[in-house]
Amino acid sequence: MNLILLGPPGAGKGTQARALAESLGLRHLSTGELFRQHMQKETPLGVQARVYYDKGEYVPDHLVIAIVKEELSRFHFEKGIVLDGFPRTVAQAEALDETLAELGQQIKAAIMIDSDTEEIVERAQGRRICPEGHTYHTVKNPPSVDGRCDVDGLPLRQRRDDRPETVRKRIETYHNRTKPLLAFYAERQLLKSVDGTGPIAGVTENIGSVLREIGAR
Repeated sequence: MNLILLGPPGAGKGTQARALAESLGLRHLSTGELFRQHMQKETPLGVQARVYYDKGEYVPDHLVIAIVKEELSRFHFEKGIVLDGFPRTVAQAEALDETLAELGQQIKAAIMIDSDTEEIVERAQGRRICPEGHTYHTVKNPPSVDGRCDVDGLPLRQRRDDRPETVRKRIETYHNRTKPLLAFYAERQLLKSVDGTGPIAGVTENIGSVLREIGAR
């Protein structure tokens, strides 16, 4: 079973994707984490991506598609994958379908997490991550020791693209760019929508209800 989680930056896609991966035994693929790894290592792709991230803009399709194709080619599809942050455009969705078909796979559902912009800004302001990608929130999911990751003890930091002005710009860009993508999945009867406001556990249950409806769990 292969799932896509859609939603604006900060809607909680990563948190929910990790929960799904754990509960269903899926592989979690986050394009945001992939690009952050490339940027930290200053790879050619990472250097190019940094320019767009710093301006609160999206990385062009050809760069995103290239890195996702490379990553998917390494996957061993057992129970499936959950994609977080990809696709964001119709071109990316078409490339994903093509790549999965070559691997004998297809998408089961594209789940849209609807969230209020100001709630997203609040979430982003409190979000902290460690260099290994473990995520916390200063209020809703704080670490046991302030400023330190519970898993590896590494220092936590706020991402540059979690600043309020950057978050608002990215959300606006997201909505402008993804209307055709939502139509793409709606036409294929793969699009499902869940309420992304409120506690994390409540959103997880909303997604679980959708999966039960389509017989995915």
